Amino acid sequence: MAENEQKNLEKMVYWSRCAIGAVLGLTYAVFWRASIGSLLTAASVMITVYLGSHYLISALLGKHRLEVLGGKGKLQTLGIGIFFLSFLFFWVLFYSLFFYAG
Repeated sequence: MAENEQKNLEKMVYWSRCAIGAVLGLTYAVFWRASIGSLLTAASVMITVYLGSHYLISALLGKHRLEVLGGKGKLQTLGIGIFFLSFLFFWVLFYSLFFYAG
């Protein structure tokens, strides 16, 4: 039972981070202009939102589910790649579809 619950929690965290990255990428595509910010600004925003998602998910899970998941270390690394990849994918996709006038 605990292994099944752990896998379900892992899926939930993984896809939550994917969705957060996608929404952030879409939002960033709508509001980003080259004159306003650079890629360093985008990286700062990504890291800040990722840390915020860590604290939000940690608070929503609670202590018991966090222990079932594998602790804070597991939560920190779970879904980090999909978060950044979905952010970049949706940022480039929506910016090039709707705002690129080249």
